[in-house]
Amino acid sequence: MLFVPLALSLQIDLSLLDMACLLDIYQAIATDGFKQPTLALIDNYVKNILDGNTDFYRFNQSEHAGFCKAGSALIGATAIADYAARSLRTSGHVEGCQRKPSNWEIDELQERLIEEWARAAQLWVENSGKILTEIFGPMIAQGAEANLK
Repeated sequence: MLFVPLALSLQIDLSLLDMACLLDIYQAIATDGFKQPTLALIDNYVKNILDGNTDFYRFNQSEHAGFCKAGSALIGATAIADYAARSLRTSGHVEGCQRKPSNWEIDELQERLIEEWARAAQLWVENSGKILTEIFGPMIAQGAEANLK
């Protein structure tokens, strides 16, 4: 008979619960989009992460601490981005072709869904690029990071 230390078994159970919460969010997005019940699920998930009751499954402790410091908008956007990537990968498998989505496909879906969520959650700021330019001036060396010599 194999005995698992209590702390380890609790960690496994919590990981399963954390993932179940995300799966509930993913199902709500797929079914209802970003209507109020879905927004409430996302808000509850974010609150549980910020309160230390839930961990985001992909991060170790130090990454998780930084994730929490970034705030609720990033946590919600990360859940949405994860949903987008998973839904594209899953749809490729369901279609029976085992096709792996390209990065640009994932990027476009993530961008679209995060914007939809941000608008529904009233986090979206129209013309943010113009506002930032008016406050801080034009970007300095825009795109220069791509010019490596």
